[in-house]
Amino acid sequence: MGMPDLVGYIRPGKLGATAPVPVYIEAKRPGGRRRPMQERFIQTLQEDGVLAFFARSVDAAVDELNKRGVPIERPRYLPDSPTVNRVIKGNLVGKKRTTNV
Repeated sequence: MGMPDLVGYIRPGKLGATAPVPVYIEAKRPGGRRRPMQERFIQTLQEDGVLAFFARSVDAAVDELNKRGVPIERPRYLPDSPTVNRVIKGNLVGKKRTTNV
């Protein structure tokens, strides 16, 4: 079992949390299939109170975060790189990243 493609956390104090809230996003290309192991892992994380979900695009990830109470906007500017260019095309693909909100 691996880790979701995007891993981060919500800082304490946001969303009423007193501790960091982990965020795990499993990126899927349009038409990409979810493996049963991925489904179980995301479900287990959700049951444990982790913000975890699948997303097929940057917009889908931003929409899901907003739906779950995380106030984030779609990036207006992304630096030019092959990985970012793939993200702009609507796919969350590339290297694993860690960030915080």
